[in-house]
Amino acid sequence: KENIGKYQDLNLEEIEFEYIHIFEEIENKLIPVSSLNLKHSEIEKLEKHYKEKKPELELYPVFSASSNPIGYLPEDLENFEQNKIVISNPENPDISFATDGDASAGTNFIIHIGKYYINNTRKVIKFDANDKSIYTKYLYFALHNMKEKYNFNREHKATSENLKSVIIPIPKPIGNYTSYDIQKIIAEFIEYISLKSESVISLIEDIIKIAEKGKENLICKLFNELPSGSISEDVIKLFEEFKKNTEKYLDLNLEEIEFEEKKLIDFGDGDGICKQRMGFTPETISDGDIYFYKVGDLSKVQDIEIKNPQTEEKTTIEYINKAVGKSSEKAKPIQKGDILVSFKLTIGITKIYNSDEVAYCNEAIDILTPKEGYYNKYLAFIVGKKYQEKAKAKTVKGASLNKELKSEIYIPIPKPIGDYTSYDIQKIIAEFIEYIYENFDDIITKSENNIGKAKILQKCLLIKVFKER
Repeated sequence: KENIGKYQDLNLEEIEFEYIHIFEEIENKLIPVSSLNLKHSEIEKLEKHYKEKKPELELYPVFSASSNPIGYLPEDLENFEQNKIVISNPENPDISFATDGDASAGTNFIIHIGKYYINNTRKVIKFDANDKSIYTKYLYFALHNMKEKYNFNREHKATSENLKSVIIPIPKPIGNYTSYDIQKIIAEFIEYISLKSESVISLIEDIIKIAEKGKENLICKLFNELPSGSISEDVIKLFEEFKKNTEKYLDLNLEEIEFEEKKLIDFGDGDGICKQRMGFTPETISDGDIYFYKVGDLSKVQDIEIKNPQTEEKTTIEYINKAVGKSSEKAKPIQKGDILVSFKLTIGITKIYNSDEVAYCNEAIDILTPKEGYYNKYLAFIVGKKYQEKAKAKTVKGASLNKELKSEIYIPIPKPIGDYTSYDIQKIIAEFIEYIYENFDDIITKSENNIGKAKILQKCLLIKVFKER
C-alpha cells in the first residue's frame, strides 16, 4: 500500500472470506469445446501453408494441454468454428487450464488475449462483459495449487463433474469495496510479491552467470599473466589467500616463478612433453563391457577428472581387435592418467582419465600421455584452451585441428625455483586453480539453492494466501 499509494483504508486482516464450490458457481461460464481432430504435425503444416500462400491472413494461437500454443490458424476455417473463441471482456479475459494427463491435468493455466482456438483437452472459463462476480486473475491465482490439492491426473481428470469439489475463498464486501474490488486488489498484491521474487531470482541468475564467466576468465588470465611475468594484484592476492587458507607453500611467491614455452606433442621426433595417439571407432553394442568415449560423453563430465566412467555406447574386446588388430598401437586402451582432449567439432573439451576401467575413444579425441616431469592436471587446465586458441587463429576446415596445427601448440612450463622442482610448481598451480574453482563453484551452488528456495517461497505464498481457514 505504501509503495503504490493505494488502498490506504483497506486492512488485510479485516477482510472476511466465504469458501465456495467455485465450479458450481461458474458452471454457466464454462465453454464447451470439441476435439480439433488434428495432430500437432497437421496443424503445423496448415500454419506453414497459410504463412506461405496467404501471408495477409491473421493467424490465431491454437491451445491444447500445453501452456504454449501448438500452432497458429486463421479465423475462417469452417471445421474449427466451434473451437474458435473471442474474448468478450478484455478487462476480465478468459482463463483456461488443462483437463487431462498425469502431469497436465489441473495445471498449465492461461489468461487469454484476443481470439484463439482451443482443443477439448482444456477447460475454458469465460466472463461476460458486465460480469463482476469473479476476477480472472484472482481465480488464476486461487486455482494454481488445484492439481496437487485435488490430485487431478490421467485417471482423475479435471472434468466438469470432478471440478465441483474444488473450493476457493471468495472475499466478502467491506466498506466501499465490493468482492470484485477486493479480488482485484489481492491479485495485484500477489503480482507485486511475485515481481519482487522474480527480481531476486533474476539477480541470483546474474550472479551465477558472472561466477561461471569469472571462473573461466580468471583461469585464462592466470595462464596469460604467469608466463609474461606481469601478474595482476588480484591474482597475487588470491594466491596469498590460497597459501594462507591451505597453510602450504608459504615461501613461494607467484611473481618470482619463471616459465619456458615447450612444445606440447611429440610426433615421434622426441620434441614435445606428451606422447599422442588418436582414438578410432569400433562397432558398439548396448551390453558391451568396455567404455567407448565420444566428444559428447566428455562434455557431460562436470569435473576435470573422469573417475566413474559413463558412456552412451559400449564396445567389446572382440570389436576392438576386429577394428584395429591385436598388435596395433591403437588396440592399447586409455591409460589411467592420460589426458583426453577433443579436436573435432566441439574443440578443447579436456578431461583426465582417472579410472582403472578399460576404455577407448573415437578419432575426434586426442589421447595425451605426459612424459616424466610433467603433471597431467596442470597440462589439462591449459591444453583445452590452447586447442581452442589454435582453432580460432586459423581457418580450420570442418572444425578440426590437423597434425600441422597441433605441432604449433606450446605450453608454458614453470622453471625450478629454490627447493621446488618444475613438477612441484606445476602441482601447486593446479592445486591453486582447483581452489579457485571451488570458491566459484561454492558461490554458484549457494546461488542455485537460493533460486530453488525463492521459487518454493513463491509457490508457498500462493498456497498460504488461499489456504482454507
